[in-house]
Amino acid sequence: MEAVLIFIAGSAVGSIVVTWFSRVTEKLPFSSASQITDNPLKKINGIGPIYAARLQQAGIISLEQLAAASPDALYSIASGGRTNLRMDVKAWIKQAQQLTQKGIATT
Repeated sequence: MEAVLIFIAGSAVGSIVVTWFSRVTEKLPFSSASQITDNPLKKINGIGPIYAARLQQAGIISLEQLAAASPDALYSIASGGRTNLRMDVKAWIKQAQQLTQKGIATT
């Protein structure tokens, strides 16, 4: 498994984050953590490795698919069934639409 290091200067929090991220990536259905970091959905502000992985598992793997998705569907997929999460899926859609119109690499 590839190591993904997150460093927070002068803090023990850095090692906690690295440990947490390693455990999260071990449970994901990808062959390596690099598939998470290379995910084009992470170009969207607010989409990190967990949301990107959930969207990818649901078949949303490109910015075009994200741009065409419904807000309700995105919230349902990304939230993993939790209803108390705050995420602006409409902003994700808008950003994806803007990036696809500009011709930004989407896959």
